[in-house]
Amino acid sequence: MKRLVLWSSLLPLGALLACSSSNDDGKGKSGGGAASGAGGGGVLFGSGGQGASAGSGAGAVAGNGSLADGGLADLRNAACAKDSAATEALPSVIEFVIDTSGSMNDKAPGTNQSKWTVTRNALRTAMDALPPTTAVGALYFPAMDTTASTPAGDMTDPPRDPSACVNMSGDVPIAPLGAAGSMQRTAITDSLNAARPAGGTPTDDAYVLATTALKAATFPGNRYLVLITDGQPTFLSGCRGTGNTSDAVDPRPIIADVTTAMSAGLKTFIIGSPGSEQVGVPIFADARTWLSMAAQAGGTATPGCNNNGPNFCHFDMTQTTNFAMALQTALTQIVGAVLSCEYPLPAPPSGSQIDPSKVNVVLSLPGKAPTLISQAPPGACTTGWQYSADGANIDFCPDTCTELKTAVTPTLEILFGCTTQVGPVN
Repeated sequence: MKRLVLWSSLLPLGALLACSSSNDDGKGKSGGGAASGAGGGGVLFGSGGQGASAGSGAGAVAGNGSLADGGLADLRNAACAKDSAATEALPSVIEFVIDTSGSMNDKAPGTNQSKWTVTRNALRTAMDALPPTTAVGALYFPAMDTTASTPAGDMTDPPRDPSACVNMSGDVPIAPLGAAGSMQRTAITDSLNAARPAGGTPTDDAYVLATTALKAATFPGNRYLVLITDGQPTFLSGCRGTGNTSDAVDPRPIIADVTTAMSAGLKTFIIGSPGSEQVGVPIFADARTWLSMAAQAGGTATPGCNNNGPNFCHFDMTQTTNFAMALQTALTQIVGAVLSCEYPLPAPPSGSQIDPSKVNVVLSLPGKAPTLISQAPPGACTTGWQYSADGANIDFCPDTCTELKTAVTPTLEILFGCTTQVGPVN
C-alpha cells in the first residue's frame, strides 16, 4: 500500500505559521528571490543561486531537484515540522464484469489451462494488488445454464427479465476490500472459486446490471467497470437470443451503453480474451473491432490505437502466445490506472489550521535520493502537484502521477509548516 507520511506544524488559529527553520539565516534561500504558491510566501529551499548549492547547508537542494545528503533529516527536525499525521490516496470504486460463458472453458493459448482458469488466477492476483480502501464488486455472466428466448430466439422476441440469462444471485455487491483476509476479499475469492463456465453470453444485460450497481454504490472515489469477455455476445438485452455462439448478436447496443456510462462518469476497461478474433459477429469482421470501439467509448483507449487493428484500443489478448502472462500484464496496468493520485489533507487538531502556502512534498524511491516535488504554477501542470479546486486535496500532475504509480514501494512525505517550493527546481 502506498502511504503518505505527513509532518506538519499546526498552530492555534490566528497564529502566524511562518515558523523558523534551518533556513532562517538565509542559507539555502534562492538568490533573494521569492516564489509565490497557494497563499504566497518565499522559497524555503534554494534552487541554485546565492546561498544555495548541492550538498551545502542544511536543507540545500541539489541542482537535479534531489535533497542533498542530510537535508531531509534537517527538514524533518526543523522547527516548522513537528507534528505528524498520515493519509492515503483517495479510493476507487470498481465493478468487474466477468464472462463465464461456456466458451471460457476452451484452452488458453500458451497454457494447459482453460481460459477461465487463467482468468480466475489473474483476477486473484489483481485483487491482492488493490489497496484496502478500494471498493470492489464482481458480476459473472451468465453464471448459469441459459435457454433461448421464445418464440423466435432473436430480437423479435419479447424481452425477458435479466435473471433469465444472468445469475444475479451469484454476484458480489460492491464494498471496500479491507485488509488481507477481510470479508469482502474472502467473498470475492469464494465467488471466483465457485464460478463455473456455462451457457450463452448476455454481455449487454450483464453490463447494464453492473453499471446500475456502480451508480448505486455510495462509496467515495472515481468509478470504473472492467469487462472481461471473449467477445461473442449471444443474447441481446432482455435475454433475447439463442445463446449459441453460431447465433452471435449485434454488439452495437453494448457500445451505446458504454457511452452512456461514460457520460455519467463511469470509465470502462475492456479485456478481449482469446476467441474474440473469431469471425461470426454481425456488423464487424470479428469481435475485436467492437471491443476496441467500446474501450474508446469508455474513455480507456490505449495511445495510438486503431479500431481496425492490429493495435486495438482495448486490451487485446488474441495476439499473444501466452494468455496468462498477457492477462496478468493487462490487469496490472488497469490496477495502476485506477489508483488515485489525489491525496486528501488530514483534518488538523481542534483549534489549529494548516497554511496551504507552507506545504512541501518529498518523494523517496528505493535506491534513489529523496526528491523535493515542487508545486506546479497555476494552470495546466505536467510535473509536480497542485491543490484540488476545493483546496482539500493534493493532486499530482500526470508525469509525477505516472512515476508514483509505477514506483516500487515509494515513500511520500508531505511537510507542513515550511514555505512551499513552487515551480521547477533548477
